[in-house]
Amino acid sequence: MRQRISLYRRLQSYSPRPEKNPKEDFFTEALVHLVDTTLGLHQEYVKFLAELAFGEGTVELDGSEMQIDTQSRLKSGGRPDVRIAVYGEDDELTLCIICEHKLEASEGWKQLLDYMKELEKVKAERKILAYITYDSVEQKSIDGVEKSEETKFLHLRWSAVYGFLKQFAQSHFLENRAYYDEFLIYMQELKMDPITSFSSFQIAALNDLPRLIVSMDACFSGAVWDAFSDIPPVGLPRGLPKVKQIKEYERWGYYKKLEKGLSWVMMGFTMNGEGAFDFAHESFPEVYVWLESDPGDDARRQEDETLFTQLRNLQSNDWQKVKSGVYQVVIAHKSMTDFIKEGENQIEAIQTWLLKRLEEVKKLLEKESA
Repeated sequence: MRQRISLYRRLQSYSPRPEKNPKEDFFTEALVHLVDTTLGLHQEYVKFLAELAFGEGTVELDGSEMQIDTQSRLKSGGRPDVRIAVYGEDDELTLCIICEHKLEASEGWKQLLDYMKELEKVKAERKILAYITYDSVEQKSIDGVEKSEETKFLHLRWSAVYGFLKQFAQSHFLENRAYYDEFLIYMQELKMDPITSFSSFQIAALNDLPRLIVSMDACFSGAVWDAFSDIPPVGLPRGLPKVKQIKEYERWGYYKKLEKGLSWVMMGFTMNGEGAFDFAHESFPEVYVWLESDPGDDARRQEDETLFTQLRNLQSNDWQKVKSGVYQVVIAHKSMTDFIKEGENQIEAIQTWLLKRLEEVKKLLEKESA
């Protein structure tokens, strides 16, 4: 009989990984605790994934012993989010499932290819790589992996997982009802529940979207664009497609890779602070200038810390240091509501504020490179 692990121990012991978003690790531990401690859910969740991969009624789990682990290291060195092992008679491994969770950007396909190759080496009757994302288009296969009857690649959306968990709750008596319901609410907050309709507000916003995009672009035009381009190294800013940024990161703007010290400088709008900033939700949407440092060696971190300190010591009180996942961030941000209070020409007010922040960044970086 395997020992149950408490939620608090799971969250205490999980190891944030430099290449991963800590929100994904946190969510994974909470999901696995729910699956592992809700009576009957462990078997039904495994059956849910297995039948999606192999077909309804093709997997028999009665009397099987199951084990679910998070962040377990594979022989190849990889650490998938979840590994599920199902054992039959004589402790024979009958089913092995590797789950890779994505809450933001898409996974590198090379990593998925490595997981599939690792699965092919596992001695089990059936094996599944379950890739769970927000993506609206499901990937049916992985290039470089030959199709086989015993090893399947399953790409599904979080909305399907949410739908399964909700249906299970409606058809079963739950001793942990309070925690279960809270987790479903958490999934809704992460936008994992299926979207089935538009609100009247969303329809109005969609109708005004072209004009809104033009207005947002105007905030970065002219002198602001030139000032951002002049931040060393001199060169034009870059930006991901607007819809992709808004959908995956709830922000939109432009960025530049820096030559020395801090990794990136960005300016733009952020619609929500979830997973990035611990600010009051009432302040969003906001305009921001963002300096980011990715994880590095001790010398790099010390160099970045010096730049952070110097930036905070500027005369401006707009800068503050926050943590965004594994990244260190210094950000100047101001609510759109505050700009509305300043007068009729909000675009001009936003541009004036941005120009001051960009000038501070430029002076700091020029001083460092001198």
